[in-house]
Amino acid sequence: MDQARERRWKNAHREQARRSVREGRRRKRDFLAEMVGAGCVDCGDDRPGAVEYHHPNGKEKGQAPLTHLSWDRLSAETKKLIALCGACHGVRHYQEKINEA
Repeated sequence: MDQARERRWKNAHREQARRSVREGRRRKRDFLAEMVGAGCVDCGDDRPGAVEYHHPNGKEKGQAPLTHLSWDRLSAETKKLIALCGACHGVRHYQEKINEA
């Protein structure tokens, strides 16, 4: 396919590709909630959007956002995660910094 034709195809299908990416990331968030948990393990907060995922052993953490990982890699990562609300997640990181010093 020549470059001009490829560019026209991408422009014509851009929104379809964006919807596909958003849907894939939503499915991965649902998968995380099912495998790791949908509520904070410290305080029990289970409001939608409140849960973040924490690597208790920070050395095992990757650089990419979880929803950007392949399904195989995401599945492997779920074994290393715990669910925390934003407040408890911040407290955990603060405690980890204090303990390192």
